[in-house]
Amino acid sequence: MNKYISISENAVKENIKNIMKNVRSEIIAVVKCNGYGLGINKAIDLWYENDVRFFAVSLPQEAIRIRELGYEDVDILLLTPTYDEKIIKKLYDLNVIMTVSSPECAAKIASVCPAEVHVKLDVGMGRFGVKTRDFNRIMDIYKTEGLKFTGIFAHFPVAFGDETITAKQLLDFTGIVKKLEEQGIDVGLRHIANSAAALRFPETNLDAVRVGSALVGRMVCKTNCKLNKIGVLKAQVAEVSQLDPGDTTGYSMVYKAKNKVNTAVVSAGYTDGWEMERFVPAMNFTDILRNMYHTMKKCRLPRFVKFKDKRLPILGRVGTQYTVVDRGSSDIKPGDWVDIDVNIMLVDSGVERRFE
Repeated sequence: MNKYISISENAVKENIKNIMKNVRSEIIAVVKCNGYGLGINKAIDLWYENDVRFFAVSLPQEAIRIRELGYEDVDILLLTPTYDEKIIKKLYDLNVIMTVSSPECAAKIASVCPAEVHVKLDVGMGRFGVKTRDFNRIMDIYKTEGLKFTGIFAHFPVAFGDETITAKQLLDFTGIVKKLEEQGIDVGLRHIANSAAALRFPETNLDAVRVGSALVGRMVCKTNCKLNKIGVLKAQVAEVSQLDPGDTTGYSMVYKAKNKVNTAVVSAGYTDGWEMERFVPAMNFTDILRNMYHTMKKCRLPRFVKFKDKRLPILGRVGTQYTVVDRGSSDIKPGDWVDIDVNIMLVDSGVERRFE
């Protein structure tokens, strides 16, 4: 292949050790999205080596994959609800803990098997779970016969930012837990903190925390935990050429050479995750300002690839699969490799991961 993701295994291991030093509770390792770009099998291996025995995923096939890899001595939590009877039966046979997000979901699972479940509350994410203000519906879940309730959880939507909102949502969650316990209900394992909350707000570290993106150091907020950014896209040079004064390159011909420019064509583009970012649609004026700020900030950042520790600037726009750079006076030639900074969570799982 003419491209691959280079990953420092030692850097990942260092992230795990630093995370474990900075959290107070049991770690539930979230390995969804292809192990946050590492590959689900490798992510599990690395967590397992550090005595983590509880994993969480978003898709049934991810849970099935963990069992197929031979991990029989770990707990697996499917974080999303399912109503498909065949899938419920399959997950039960594989001893996967399922999520109950409503009385209806509880009834469906109970009609198929006596599954072990965690109850999902909604503190503001608005996707899955019973709203904390609807205590009667929460109680209806626990009245469902035939299920084994071993945990309760929720998800913080703004733990990367607003501390005040996160504190209120934590209070909402723990308030419901207290009311349930006053009713004589053993809620089991309590967990609400994601990576950002677990590392920013120690008070959110209840019985367990769910850690995902922190593994690869690609978090959208700063914490006191030292984390390495994991993953570099390695791509080969397909061609070297030059632009004469007045020549253009790239889609929309946004780059026009003023002088003679020595160029190289790199075998990578945005379909490989290069310059791809998670985009937040503007839903209000604050979002508009935030997007404008990040766009202007990004425009000021130098755009380049690295070859033998030299920065070779990108000319024009990053293409779909091939991108032109200024090779300057370097001795780069076809077949040579360049380094590109990418967010490996956004790189297609078909691109090979090499641990070095």
